Amino acid sequence: MAVLQANAEVLSDSAGERLWAPPAHGLLMKTGESLLHRGRYDQAAAHWQRLAADAERLRGPADPYTLGARAFLADSLDHGGRNDEAVRLREQIVEDCVRLLGPDDLHTLGARVRLGLLYWRHHRLDDAYGVEWDLARDCERLFGPDDLRTLQARQNLASTMWALGSTSEAVQTMREVLAAYERELGPTDTTTVNCSVALAGMDVAGGRTRRALPVLESAVDLYTQRLGAAHPRTLTVRDRLADAYAGAGRKRKYLSLMEAIAEDTAGAFGPDHPNTLVARHNLGLAHRRAGRAAKAVTLLEGVVADFELHLGYHHPSTYTARANLARAYAEAGRTTEAAMEEMRIQALYRLRDQMRAERMWAEAEDEEEDA
Repeated sequence: MAVLQANAEVLSDSAGERLWAPPAHGLLMKTGESLLHRGRYDQAAAHWQRLAADAERLRGPADPYTLGARAFLADSLDHGGRNDEAVRLREQIVEDCVRLLGPDDLHTLGARVRLGLLYWRHHRLDDAYGVEWDLARDCERLFGPDDLRTLQARQNLASTMWALGSTSEAVQTMREVLAAYERELGPTDTTTVNCSVALAGMDVAGGRTRRALPVLESAVDLYTQRLGAAHPRTLTVRDRLADAYAGAGRKRKYLSLMEAIAEDTAGAFGPDHPNTLVARHNLGLAHRRAGRAAKAVTLLEGVVADFELHLGYHHPSTYTARANLARAYAEAGRTTEAAMEEMRIQALYRLRDQMRAERMWAEAEDEEEDA
């Protein structure tokens, strides 16, 4: 990986514009994707920022390589905990696509999809709903009601409606989309199975675990066969199945599956990868949920230390892990440690807000100088 990154930097510095002559040198893209995949989010952001600037200068703002580099930059910022920057960049990408390519261009539609998903990830549900409602309407106008792009837009919209509390409408929409997928693609196509998993997740959240369990178990079997047990998509569905086991009161199967997910994630990505840290964090939460507070404390203490080491004190995942550690302390009867952890969290929040204010002030000063 280090050799690949060094080669990309040397080529970028020495070859200059020749490296961006059509087709662009794949090494630049491969390096950035590898950094992102390996969880090196700060390095990935620096790489994609440089690449986006070079691509815009040499190929123009509407070039697919420029748009792709900016999209990867947004992903790197988001995974690295710089969520506000990621959202602003995604919003700017949509605005630029509309201005340069038009509202109905495929690149513009794709940018709108990713903006809606980012809003959803960060609980800006009203914003997500607005984007996804308009997108579903536009896709149906452009491609027809049974086109896969229209169906995917409606599926995303249904997930947001569920999160906003419109559960009946969300379930009905998801069922309609699933029926269309089954009709157009067949019941075992990956897209169809993805939708059935999403609908099963709604059933679990609504207390209908008996209906969801066979769907999720079948999906796990299918993904394991096709992709392997440690593929990210398989791991996601296994996590959904674990939630269903918990909801059904099957504590032993729940904890056993969460243990296996953490072990398989570490084997696939390495012990220090953010995905592994999240899986370990989720395992700690599973023990909390199962009433094993002492075990949860042990797991979460290690996870907090590793989040701080690999992602930093102010990464959102670190804050989340700290908050759950404080709750585990309290449930284990360790009230002093719980109170200390809460005080530490509040101090970190104050420091984070101060750092944000200073950064915004510096950016405003830079804009004034440029003007």
